[in-house]
Amino acid sequence: MLIIGGTGKIGRELVKHYSSREKVFFTYHKNHELAQKLQEKFSARAVKLDLKNIDENSFGQIGGRERVIFTAGLFKRIENITREDLDELVDVNLKGPVYLAFKLIEEGSKNIVFLTDISGEVPYPSFPLNSVTSAGIFMLIRTLARRFSPDVLINGIAINALSSPFPDYVKKLPMKRLPEINDIIKTLDFLLYENSYITGQILKLDGGRSLL
Repeated sequence: MLIIGGTGKIGRELVKHYSSREKVFFTYHKNHELAQKLQEKFSARAVKLDLKNIDENSFGQIGGRERVIFTAGLFKRIENITREDLDELVDVNLKGPVYLAFKLIEEGSKNIVFLTDISGEVPYPSFPLNSVTSAGIFMLIRTLARRFSPDVLINGIAINALSSPFPDYVKKLPMKRLPEINDIIKTLDFLLYENSYITGQILKLDGGRSLL
């Protein structure tokens, strides 16, 4: 298994969980110390990867994994968009995943799940670039599924924020709580190990946020 973004809040829990089931490779960008700790503790393989500049050496270490989870990304509140903000978030949250997904499929990946944000459907005004890039991932999932079915399963899980993005956010949710890591893992387990027919879908793990 390959986890893109193994040192983030969600990523490190996924490394822990899936290392008990199979050999895990995970990527990281800047947090070398945490990556080494995860590698040693869970017998996983850490690979340094910059989604803004994917080099062939790094890709050579991660290509060929049957199951892939994309969880890397930036979540950034922006009031006044700058060109630097635009380049950074589009490169990391959209351009990198697009390029990498196609290359991984070429190398034999058969089941890919993108963890993305429900803001791709229900935008957050204070996080405009996250809303735009998440919407791009929604379309990437559908495009890949149309192009590579039936050989590859491509799906997504759209979650709401793990921490409240604005005041009273949780109170407005029909479920009255934010998602927990276990909610995400249970959904991933189904898509990665039990699913054999669902493809091109974005499952909304959003506590009812998209109903508002």
